[in-house]
Amino acid sequence: NLESHIPYSDTGLCVTASNVSYIRSQDTFLIFIVTLENKSDAPITITENGLFFRPGDAWLHYPYNYMLARETFDPVTIESGQIKTITMTIKI
Repeated sequence: NLESHIPYSDTGLCVTASNVSYIRSQDTFLIFIVTLENKSDAPITITENGLFFRPGDAWLHYPYNYMLARETFDPVTIESGQIKTITMTIKI
């Protein structure tokens, strides 16, 4: 679990873009990039991020998300109206 989960909100902290690149090199498996925007009126501080997966296809919809990776870091403050990009590199 994330220690301090901040739920998605159209008027708070929201994900504006995300991308996963599969790089099968000798030491890197994938790179996950997420862009966050603080749409609230107050600063938001984050200290972790997670990469989640929800299995499913056109006919099956599973109700659960599975966290594949979690990364913690020194506090990062996202000011009101500010956009930040976070990169997670998963190595083998």
